[in-house]
Amino acid sequence: MSLFESDVIVLWDSTVAYAQANASTHSVREYGRLIYFNSDGNYSLGEIILGDPVQLVAGGDPAGVNFVGGVLNEADNPLRNDPIIVGSIHSHYPPTWAVSGYYCDPGPSDPDNNSVWPGILYDYTKSFTAGQGPVISGNPLKIWTYGPARRTQWCGQTITP
Repeated sequence: MSLFESDVIVLWDSTVAYAQANASTHSVREYGRLIYFNSDGNYSLGEIILGDPVQLVAGGDPAGVNFVGGVLNEADNPLRNDPIIVGSIHSHYPPTWAVSGYYCDPGPSDPDNNSVWPGILYDYTKSFTAGQGPVISGNPLKIWTYGPARRTQWCGQTITP
């Protein structure tokens, strides 16, 4: 199992544990990490980044992980010798404790697909509704990819292959 395959399971388990602990409020949050490319040619993962808690109610705000911020700006310094950010990895959440009527399509969200760097996501393969999961028969979890095929910006400049 690769670094990324094992980590999405850790992120998923964290997401499920949070949702279960907050079942009475229908609250969930996504968990994610930045993916770094190291000077030795290997990849590593940053610290876990917590998404903001949101309530799974019909028409509610979607959950997400905000990967943009000081870490990105610092990593975009071309003089930096440390690892550089090349992508992100995160897990969506089960609808198990959502309010009745909640419905969601699987896979990358619009914000995921509009990311400035590639990403890895762990989510169901088919649409799901409130009360289902975390294990849904006939709807296994899978690793999705999203965003561009490679990082497309560096220090605010577009990278051309």
